[in-house]
Amino acid sequence: PLLNNIPKYTLNDSPAAQAVNPSIVWNAAQSKAVMTWEASASVDVAEYSIRTAPGPVYKGGNETVVGSVAPTVLTFATDEGLSVPGATALFKVYTVTTGNREKGSRVLKVTRPA
Repeated sequence: PLLNNIPKYTLNDSPAAQAVNPSIVWNAAQSKAVMTWEASASVDVAEYSIRTAPGPVYKGGNETVVGSVAPTVLTFATDEGLSVPGATALFKVYTVTTGNREKGSRVLKVTRPA
């Protein structure tokens, strides 16, 4: 009877996600931070997930999703955390695969000019 209560474990054997190497700039005309990146080397990208975490140090346990884009879209604009001049925000771009694997980029930091 005890064995019947043990949850079944299945190994995710889909390929590992490959991180992207994004850049970020403040676009004054849009009043938004704009992130751009090259396509991931992953063969099965489902989406790119853009996330933020409060600073001054990015902690994955505190991150929230800002948005997501299709695998063919390689840019994202946001004013999340940047509503006032002088505000600084931290972001990561995650590659998410169809096998539900993900890999985050390096931390991006942007400050809205005063």
